[in-house]
Amino acid sequence: MKIEIYNNSVEKFIESLEKNTAARTIHVINLLEKFGNALGLPHSKMV
Repeated sequence: MKIEIYNNSVEKFIESLEKNTAARTIHVINLLEKFGNALGLPHSKMV
């Protein structure tokens, strides 16, 4: 799956994170895209 980022500041923020944290952040973004507002805890707590 490819994530399209429309805001450079978001992309720069994710790139500034440590690799492990960036991977977890992208994983949660993917879950949010897949489940929308039905995404439950503990994943939605990060958002």
